[in-house]
Amino acid sequence: MKTRCPSCNAAYEIEDQYAGELVKCEKCKEEFYAMREDAKPKNQYPTDEKNVNKKPAFREDAKPKTNNYSMKNSPTSKGGFMYNNIGHKIKFLAQLIAWIGIIGSIIHGLVWIVLGIFSGMGGGVVGGFLIGIGVMIGSFLVSWISSWFMYGYGELIEKTTEIARNTTK
Repeated sequence: MKTRCPSCNAAYEIEDQYAGELVKCEKCKEEFYAMREDAKPKNQYPTDEKNVNKKPAFREDAKPKTNNYSMKNSPTSKGGFMYNNIGHKIKFLAQLIAWIGIIGSIIHGLVWIVLGIFSGMGGGVVGGFLIGIGVMIGSFLVSWISSWFMYGYGELIEKTTEIARNTTK
C-alpha cells in the first residue's frame, strides 16, 4: 500500500499489514499513522512518484492503532493520541514530585535549624536542631512514600494498556 507523511508529504510504499500503525518519517522525523493513500481525498497531496521510498522507519515501540476513532487531525495529537504512553508520564511525574518534595524537606529542615540557632525558635539551638532534623526526616518520608502510590498508579495503567493491546491483536 502507498502512504504519505502528512507533515512533509514524503511518499512510502509499505505492506498492507502495517496499516494503522504508528510510523516515523525518515525525512522529517514526524510520527504518523500509516493510512492508505487512496483512502484520502484526491488532490490532497501532489503526486511525486520519484520520492516513493520502499519502507518507512518503524518505531520499535509502535503498536497498532486499536481504537475505532482517529484523533490524528486533532490539534492536541501531533503524531498520535494525546494519552499515548500516559502510564510512563504519570510515573515520571511521581518521580519528579518525590524529588521536589525531598529537596523541599531538606530546605525546610535547614530553615528550622538556622532559626533555632539565630533566633532561639523551637527552644534554642538544640531544640531548633532537633525540630529541623525531624522536619527533614518526616517530610522526606511523606514525600517519598506518597510518590509510591502515584508511581504504582502509573505502573498499573501501563500494564493494563499492555494487556489490552495484547488481547486485541
